Amino acid sequence: MPRLEVDSGLLSDPIASQAAPGEVPPELPLGASAAQGAIWRIGGQVAKIILQLGSLCYLSRVLSPSDFGVVYFGLAFIGIGQLFVVIGPASAIIQAPNLVADDIARIIALNAAISFVVACVIAAASYVMMPNAEMFDVIVALAIAFFLSSFAMAPLALLQRALRFRLLAIAETSIYAATNVVLVVALAQAGHGAMSLAIGHLCNATLLVVVLFSAAPIRWTPRWSDLRGFNLIQKFGLAVSLAELAYYLLVNVDVLLVGRFLGTEAVGFYSRALYLIRTPANALLVSVHVVFFALMARVSTEAERIRDFYVRVVSLSLALLTPAALFLCAYAFPLIRLLFGNDWLETANLLQVFSFLLLAAVSTIGDAVLKATANVRSQIICRLTALCISVVATLIALPYGLRAVAYASLLTNLVLAASIHYVVSRVIDLNASNQLRLFRPAAIIGVLTTVTLWALDSLLERMRPDELVQLSCGAIAVVAVAAGALFIPDIAMQAIRGDLTKIASRLLSGRVRPDVRVTTIPSS
Repeated sequence: MPRLEVDSGLLSDPIASQAAPGEVPPELPLGASAAQGAIWRIGGQVAKIILQLGSLCYLSRVLSPSDFGVVYFGLAFIGIGQLFVVIGPASAIIQAPNLVADDIARIIALNAAISFVVACVIAAASYVMMPNAEMFDVIVALAIAFFLSSFAMAPLALLQRALRFRLLAIAETSIYAATNVVLVVALAQAGHGAMSLAIGHLCNATLLVVVLFSAAPIRWTPRWSDLRGFNLIQKFGLAVSLAELAYYLLVNVDVLLVGRFLGTEAVGFYSRALYLIRTPANALLVSVHVVFFALMARVSTEAERIRDFYVRVVSLSLALLTPAALFLCAYAFPLIRLLFGNDWLETANLLQVFSFLLLAAVSTIGDAVLKATANVRSQIICRLTALCISVVATLIALPYGLRAVAYASLLTNLVLAASIHYVVSRVIDLNASNQLRLFRPAAIIGVLTTVTLWALDSLLERMRPDELVQLSCGAIAVVAVAAGALFIPDIAMQAIRGDLTKIASRLLSGRVRPDVRVTTIPSS
């Protein structure tokens, strides 16, 4: 009996596997597949954010801050462990050009061993550090959830490799709503405190494993031989994990330094401004990263096709995010007053600076290219360099206040984005024409948006409306400018219009003319 059995359609090219022996694989509308996958992924993330915000508003009135603190304490350590047992190995499975069952068996075995050891260490440390039994029970439940989630990695990666993002979005959102919202709210209302949050995470991990194994059946027989040696796929997964660890430290080091030198109140203002920026950025760009990494990994040897996708996606992302960044910068104060009140106005000062992090976040698309083309070493070097710059810049800026620290963080992220783009340009050979096509739409829309917001601000200053009217007028103006700019007779704008037309056609009719083909990846 083999040690692992898996559907062969999940190992080979999902399009080529549909053809009969000797037949030419059918054409795949790769651009349409990218749009459809991104839409489902972004839709699922937006739904989860709405559910999360709604449940947090209610749970904040039922649970104490200490209840959330205990859970977040455990999740902080578990988040680092997930870099090595979920993100890295999953990326290796998606990127591998020739994936066989033995590779998956070795990765599952190594993941199970690592996650079991990490879970035991977390539980043992909590037994020593936690002052009471209730906190210990919470950490143990989170550790068990972490161990179970490691088994969801393989089917999750195989489904992403097979481009089944619709199934993943529906499954993840439904499970999150049932466990982390309905179940947690019911348990919290019943008086279970922090344990209600931990049980929600545990049930979420359990249901996710069951659903994913049902969608991607894997029958695995554990063997000690699976733990011996390190093949190329596992080495690639380890490299991705190290790159993600460097990024994890990069996005948290400034918060840690602010808390150490400026106090908890400063951390509150600083982290709230970052949350307002990173939440929509993660919902949009991280979702696009996941989808396009899976797609570009299938054509990793075709630089021309990757170059075309990279230029189109980055152009479209910058064109959409530039007016959003300018809007947040211009209307930070009325937005914060409307959402949180006058006590949080310091956050508005920071939000004006952090709004341009939306543009730097586009570098996540370049990260997808580097992973798909197995250039993770360059990615690690870029992130470690940015981490060093972040530490030095933050320490220099701390004596000058939070706004100076925000500028230091923005500078670090812009340096990281520029370095990632430079490496990607070398990998896929971007020429001057492509560079112009990449940034020209955002530049045009940025100028038009700035002029429009300046004129609107001059008009509203005489009328003195309330915050809601200001925000509504600003949002309408930004959307109108962005939409109108797409009709400028410019080559780059025409490319973006074509992308948006394909997305709209996919949504309305479900059919888009096939325009490219995927190269068949031989399976062992």
